[in-house]
Amino acid sequence: MGLLLEKLDGRFASIEDLNDCEAALKKLHALGLVHRDANQCNFHIMEEGVKLLDFQS
Repeated sequence: MGLLLEKLDGRFASIEDLNDCEAALKKLHALGLVHRDANQCNFHIMEEGVKLLDFQS
């Protein structure tokens, strides 16, 4: 078992990012994947878009 860390430039999501976060989840679900812990701290807003974090289950 290991731990993978990546330094990210950006910020955690806020209410203003709700539409972008929803779109990211829809893309994930379209691939047949489910996050199971979608919360504000697991969406990272970056210049190139939304990154979903913490896929441990």
